[in-house]
Amino acid sequence: MDNDLEKSSYGKLERFIYIILLPILFATILIGVLFTLFDYDVKNVVYSIGRKIPIINNIVPEEQITDPDSGNPANESIQLDQQVKDLAASASEKDSTIVKLEGEVKSRDEQITQLEESVEKFILEQESVVANSEEYRKQLKSLAAMYAGMSPSKSAPILENLTMPELVLVLYEMSSDDQGRVLAKMNPKTAADASIQLKDVNELTRLDWEEQAEIARNERTAKEDPEATTKLTNEELAQTFSAMTVDRAAEILQQLNKTNSTKVVSLLNAMDNASRSNILAAIAELSTGDAATLASKLGK
Repeated sequence: MDNDLEKSSYGKLERFIYIILLPILFATILIGVLFTLFDYDVKNVVYSIGRKIPIINNIVPEEQITDPDSGNPANESIQLDQQVKDLAASASEKDSTIVKLEGEVKSRDEQITQLEESVEKFILEQESVVANSEEYRKQLKSLAAMYAGMSPSKSAPILENLTMPELVLVLYEMSSDDQGRVLAKMNPKTAADASIQLKDVNELTRLDWEEQAEIARNERTAKEDPEATTKLTNEELAQTFSAMTVDRAAEILQQLNKTNSTKVVSLLNAMDNASRSNILAAIAELSTGDAATLASKLGK
């Protein structure tokens, strides 16, 4: 009797396991696998249900927030493409910055070159000024020695005709004894003015006195001959024609050649080779005969 009851109970348990439990487990596993294949987050769903069940929620891990785009190859590809675009834009911006900096460096190099040329030109001008000043001082010393060798009664009237800065500079090159003898024979007012200003001349200030002497000399020349200050030298005129357009300069010189051929030849001789060649070529286009005549005169 007991054996029959045990067999009966085992038969019901086996039927429960094989007919109900195992199919349910199999179906659950199959559904989980299918959900996983279709990228359905089964684990989080199970965890979410477990967190709602009392007691079981204590053993279920806390919810972790994940990026919905993570793990998706398509989304990762999009992200990589965006990163590539960002890097390309950054590289392009850096290239633009480099080009801009190169332009600034080039501009600064040009400014430095211009400054160097200006400094070099200034130094040459100063050297020319010094050379001219030294030559002028040699002439003053020579004049001072000549006037000192003359009798004061003869040199004083001549020196009185100089401008005051020139007179002071000549006296400065004389010895004290020669200065006294010459001043004694001068007009008292002129001698007094020259004596007062003579004390202000020294090696540090003489350059200023030389400039004053040049200004005073030009002013006196302008008063004696007003037209002298407006006349241009051949070199100045030649520079003027060289600065004009070649065609215009050739036209003017051709007209001038009809009345003053000698002047045209002088102007062409005063020009540099390039300007002279260009203007003669332009004159030849206007008149081959005039160009040939001028060229023959230039060769003489």
